[in-house]
Amino acid sequence: MDHVEARELLSARMDGELDAARAPAIDTHLATCADCRGFADRISRLQTLVRALPREEAPPISLPVVTSRRFSWRSIPALAAAVAVAVLIAVLGPPGRFAMPIPAAAASLTNIRTLYVERELADESGSSVEHIWFRAPGFVRIERTASDGSTSLTIERPGARLIRNAEGSFLQTGLPPSADVLPEPLSPTIALLGDPKGAGPTIDGRTTTRYDLTFDDQTRRTAYVDATSYAVLGIEQSLILQKLGQVNGTTATRSRVLDLRVNQPVDPSLFALPAVAATDEGFRARALGSLPLHPASIPAGFSLVASGSSPDEDVMLFARGSFPVEVDVTARENVTPTQTTKTETVAVGSVQGKIVLDLYALPRIVFPVQDRFVTIVGPLDRAGLVKVARDMFGL
Repeated sequence: MDHVEARELLSARMDGELDAARAPAIDTHLATCADCRGFADRISRLQTLVRALPREEAPPISLPVVTSRRFSWRSIPALAAAVAVAVLIAVLGPPGRFAMPIPAAAASLTNIRTLYVERELADESGSSVEHIWFRAPGFVRIERTASDGSTSLTIERPGARLIRNAEGSFLQTGLPPSADVLPEPLSPTIALLGDPKGAGPTIDGRTTTRYDLTFDDQTRRTAYVDATSYAVLGIEQSLILQKLGQVNGTTATRSRVLDLRVNQPVDPSLFALPAVAATDEGFRARALGSLPLHPASIPAGFSLVASGSSPDEDVMLFARGSFPVEVDVTARENVTPTQTTKTETVAVGSVQGKIVLDLYALPRIVFPVQDRFVTIVGPLDRAGLVKVARDMFGL
């Protein structure tokens, strides 16, 4: 299905004329096409705004009778687009956009569409090899084979997650979109959050900087980071990715990349979900404009991946390549300190917010807006989180 056909079907759905047999096809297309999801969001938002406009009775006038079929959004798409722009500008002002403060540590994410990684994991229980396939935004397949021959499979895609291991297959559907589906090799956490400790060794002709992440006396991470590209390098004489986990000063975990391929074709069937009984987690897609609290401005160059509501939160996910920005809106502040998190208080305009730095998740900022709490998640440094919060919600 191409964009033209998809938008014809979306317009038919708005007119109430969509053949029920075609509904699954358009839903399938929307699941993989950010452009058409954006189109669907815009016309849905327009419809909501038009319905909300005050109605006034027209004065009596005489007009010639013209017989025609009822108005359809499909009949004059150019006029429909012009009306959409006019209403949005009149009611909301010009569409808000702001420049995303992308740090050097994460800049390459904006250009990454696909990724294949083979890596080795080792801890006190043994070793295993992982194969990871990633397609932006948010499609991940991870196959893991342990040294004892046992295997596991994880497939994560927008709205669903499959886990298959020795205990069986488990499928969750109705999941909210998440920025934290990036495979670990893509995560710029170390370069964003670590404390630089001076020059590291020269690896494969590349100069490096040593970064240490210390959360408490038992939880530490060390990495050597290329000062130019911020690719995480290991201690061997080759371009690899390696992290060392230390407990009481002793290396306890190690992960290193054996093979890394970027922006090569990835077979979509790798992310197909088998027919397994599913557990519905309750997230339902909704147009961005229909949410009670949504951003006044969105980052330029980013597409809306998904928006909607779970029983206890509204979620919006934007992406540019593999660079995600997740926005959660909840009734209560959602900050749970753990052994591997740091929490810092910051000023966000006229309100107080909290920056949460997590060893195993992307950085985030939490702050109040009206009677709600907003959490913004993304591969951003501290200053970037504050700027996005202010720009996105006009604080």
